[in-house]
Amino acid sequence: MQFTKIFNVAATQKTVDFVNIEVGGDQPFYIDPSIIAGKNDKYAVRAKESLKDFFEVVHGLYESKYFDEARGLLLFASENDAIHFGQTRKGKKSDGTGCSATMLVELFEKVHEKGRIAKRMLLEPYHSYLFIDGIAEDRMSDLISNVILDVLCDFTKEQCDLLGVPTQFFKNYRYYWNVDTHEWSSKSAFLPVDGEGNPILLVPKNFITNRFKLNVGTLIFQYILPLEMDKLGDKAPSNKKDLWNEIRGEHSQKDFAALYCSEYPEVYREYCRRTDHRIQGRHPGELTDLEIEAIVSFSQCEEEQA
Repeated sequence: MQFTKIFNVAATQKTVDFVNIEVGGDQPFYIDPSIIAGKNDKYAVRAKESLKDFFEVVHGLYESKYFDEARGLLLFASENDAIHFGQTRKGKKSDGTGCSATMLVELFEKVHEKGRIAKRMLLEPYHSYLFIDGIAEDRMSDLISNVILDVLCDFTKEQCDLLGVPTQFFKNYRYYWNVDTHEWSSKSAFLPVDGEGNPILLVPKNFITNRFKLNVGTLIFQYILPLEMDKLGDKAPSNKKDLWNEIRGEHSQKDFAALYCSEYPEVYREYCRRTDHRIQGRHPGELTDLEIEAIVSFSQCEEEQA
């Protein structure tokens, strides 16, 4: 059942500021840092500050070779079932690992193998997921939801107060990234609960997508390979796929793209510029109310049939 129906709220997806989630299961939504980066409301501003500080602190520790300290900051990220985002089906308990500490350590250590220019690009979270193997929408979304947990808790309480939804107090609920102390802090919060007493966390609908708008395949096949085809001229293979097989070597798509953009950063800047301005019909990122409703309804039907 959707959040508004559980609490008998006379509202629709269009009239609320959050994702009206199906509380009985998970839906394929993700918190997209590139969408947050383009917003200027009070919660987006706070979220951007938290993400920027977190990434800068961890990168700074790696730069200074304080590896143990950096790894220690990565131990707090885990999947938050209260959000009801992801791919877990109804009746199947989430494994709760999300973006694990081991994955995060690998992410940041790979960043610092890719050269000075790449490091500057990867200092923002929406660049990191594009270039690091093993970090896709689900794991990056898990990390972000932990870093900005205080923002999501405060947003949830505000929405509940506006709609008259009762909440319960959770002392030391979870950890969030504290921009004042530059470390993880415990967050206590007033949150609504489901029929089993589990907390529910609401997410601003202008934070989410069903697939991140930046895509490494698009970067390679629509930007990098056409440039390489032009360089080769008459010596170029007949199609981009053949060229890709020739030049990729042993690299994955993400490693290849990171190395290429380290050498030719102007290519990546142009890709980001054209993506932000919706050139070439790219995926716009932020979902409409109708798109959110369709995804929630489809997920609910799947779960009922499971």
